[in-house]
Amino acid sequence: MPFVVKQSATGVLVRNSLFTLARLTANPKAKKLLPRLRPHHDHLKAMQAKANEAEDAVIFAEAAFAECELAATSLLTQGQLDLISDVGRDFQHPSYRLVFPKGLTGAKKMTGEHLYADMPRLLKAFGQLPQGSRARAHEKPLREVYKSWDAPNKALAQARLDQADAANAMLAAREKWFDAYDAMEGLLKAEFPRRKSLIDSFFRKPKNGKRAAAAPAQPGAATTAG
Repeated sequence: MPFVVKQSATGVLVRNSLFTLARLTANPKAKKLLPRLRPHHDHLKAMQAKANEAEDAVIFAEAAFAECELAATSLLTQGQLDLISDVGRDFQHPSYRLVFPKGLTGAKKMTGEHLYADMPRLLKAFGQLPQGSRARAHEKPLREVYKSWDAPNKALAQARLDQADAANAMLAAREKWFDAYDAMEGLLKAEFPRRKSLIDSFFRKPKNGKRAAAAPAQPGAATTAG
């Protein structure tokens, strides 16, 4: 593999093939090889852009989800304080154990998707508190928050699915890119026999100026940075 390894970030691959395309364009004899690389360069660049967009969408979805989580956490904290007052700080009281069966520590650790999943139980528990309980008054606003939380939760789940699909598509594009980029060296050798220096000039060199040995793909190979 000329001057590139499997672990290279996708941005590095795109810049490498762009350099090779520029060199092919500049050489009248090599210009005919452009169609052998350009489609794979363009496709990888497009898949990189989609992967970046999918990652951005996840960040925005996480922010909307976090806003609802914050509202729910704030209401639960106040409800917990009111419930502690209702039961006279008796943490073994049936009413307290009904709402917070794992006690203070368990309630504080409940965040994110776990908190969202536990909301139906919490709403039911608050609704079962005795009439006149100050904590019971939090059931209605909690239910409203839970209702408003539905859309951000679905959006986040979809964004993560889209991100996974985009990452898989980029991995497939990377493999096709590597095949085309690797083949380019052989095509150039056929076009320019025994002209190693000229052939090497078609490939962007790493900063240290040395050829990197090919290595097995790593889990981070599909990153869009670079």
